[in-house]
Amino acid sequence: MSDQLPHPHPPFPLPSLISSTPSSLQFLKTEYKSPSIVGGLKIAILNCRSLLPKLPLLTIFIQFHSVDILFLTETWLCASSVSSAVTIPGFQVFRRDRLRGRGGGVIILIKDSFSSCEIDLINLSLPVSDLCCVDMIIDFKVFRFICVYRPQAAVIIERDDILQLCSAIKDLFRNNLFFFVVAGDLNLPDIDWELKIAPNDGVQNIFLDLSLDLSLTQLVNFPTRGENILDLFLINSPQYV
Repeated sequence: MSDQLPHPHPPFPLPSLISSTPSSLQFLKTEYKSPSIVGGLKIAILNCRSLLPKLPLLTIFIQFHSVDILFLTETWLCASSVSSAVTIPGFQVFRRDRLRGRGGGVIILIKDSFSSCEIDLINLSLPVSDLCCVDMIIDFKVFRFICVYRPQAAVIIERDDILQLCSAIKDLFRNNLFFFVVAGDLNLPDIDWELKIAPNDGVQNIFLDLSLDLSLTQLVNFPTRGENILDLFLINSPQYV
């Protein structure tokens, strides 16, 4: 996320998608409507690269764009980062910090007007990736949101990590979920999401196979860092977007 304030007149139409690059900031807006969701949900993905110094900016961003749900990656929080330091007015904060080493970390922010709860993943310890999962209930329908940050590492570590990450996501998937979303920065630049092909490197092909097995549609179709699509938004119900 840039330290610059959002452009006062967004040069793109809504609804659309979000990326973590200021020059291509876009939004996803669901078309599912109910008395509790007037006009659909607005969802965003941002790569923070250190959240705490950018909290004032993030608050302005959320208010300006009327965001309902926000996926944050690379929060760089740790066990010593107290919960009281990570508050956004009007939002519930669900966080998963990097357990080993520096950097990483993910957060899902959900408006406190929605009923939501975090899925207990206390026994999940991935080699390098961070994952947070939250259920939100609207009109007795379950919206399951998964936020992931997957950094680059040595090849053998990445291959082990992606297998465990995909297994965890598969375990969290249910056919009866109204919305199932996997979003975040996964550092998988060589997957062609339009042609649905990936290099057979034991990492990117594994994740692509998972998305196909679960019938997930990847919605980000523009570069989010340099010329690469690194920030992904996969959903089981693209007809509502």
